Amino acid sequence: MPISPSLENAFMVAWLFFTGVSTILKLFGFGVIEAGLVRRKNAKSVMIKTLFGLPASGLAFWLFGYSFAYGCYETNCNGFIGSRFFALDGLRTADFATHSFKRSAVGYASYFERCAIANICFGIV
Repeated sequence: MPISPSLENAFMVAWLFFTGVSTILKLFGFGVIEAGLVRRKNAKSVMIKTLFGLPASGLAFWLFGYSFAYGCYETNCNGFIGSRFFALDGLRTADFATHSFKRSAVGYASYFERCAIANICFGIV
């Protein structure tokens, strides 16, 4: 029995939401691991960095990242980066679920970049 497109879309949105939330929870789990690798006096700063890094990277991805990565079309493309969807202006409603998942993945990736800069994560870089 074939699945209707609306039900398939609902399952896709639910799956993207679930994987995005699990990615964000993994991020805080890595923050706890990182806090265990540093001295006790630095544990609070590590957790604050983890807590505020996710909204900062999400805001940057919302303002510029999505448009640079996915805002290029055949009629409006400069060949390097996209020039549409700054701050998600003009994005279709159906694409917000994929944006939310990609935003969580960007937050996850930016966490490891911050760890590499701080020379705290061993064996990742």
